[in-house]
Amino acid sequence: MSAGPAGGARLLAAMALGDSAFPSGALAFSSGLEAATRTGAVTGEDDLADFVEEQLRHRWHTGDRVLLARCARDPGWEGALLVDAEAERLAVVDVLRRGSRTAGLALLGTFAALGSAPAARLRAAALADRSPGHLVTAQAVCLRDAGLGPAEVEAVCCWSLVAQLTSAAVRLGVVGHLGAQRVTRRAVAVAGPLLATAPPREPWTGTALADVLVGLPAGDGRLFAT
Repeated sequence: MSAGPAGGARLLAAMALGDSAFPSGALAFSSGLEAATRTGAVTGEDDLADFVEEQLRHRWHTGDRVLLARCARDPGWEGALLVDAEAERLAVVDVLRRGSRTAGLALLGTFAALGSAPAARLRAAALADRSPGHLVTAQAVCLRDAGLGPAEVEAVCCWSLVAQLTSAAVRLGVVGHLGAQRVTRRAVAVAGPLLATAPPREPWTGTALADVLVGLPAGDGRLFAT
């Protein structure tokens, strides 16, 4: 991010768009954390930190970030549709696939209401079943239209995942607010080197435990959609 007034304005824009108060819809999803908590795979702060790190390293960096980079190379409409189709192929777990679509539609709805024409166009395509409208595609389209560059888009999306998971953990009673901050610090220490490293050329995910657990029956109901 460049220095000076222009860089400062973009930094403020990135902070506003990555804030948990921004109505992105993603905070309604735990990415399998709720299921991991129910089954005892995640019971406290250290387990949560490991879960967040796995999601960063083996789902976001190797999957979503690759698709964000493709959108950055071809930010036009056709490029967005190709990325959305690739996101659909990558989403092999039904619960996570539906969650990604729902979160993407929520984000597109927010930006469309704020006047983003690209968001409105992709939202219309998703509602008409002409494109899935996955969260990663919505993030790329919306954040680039908001004036963020590729590096800022990646940083906001990475931070959004960390905030989503730590917020979910607090609501699930896995950690308190101070514990969530300690996990966040550990996550930032993981994310920094990842952001400084080029993503893989082809997308893949390797969060097998979370993928299996998220499909288990919810029993007496769920707090989160995933």
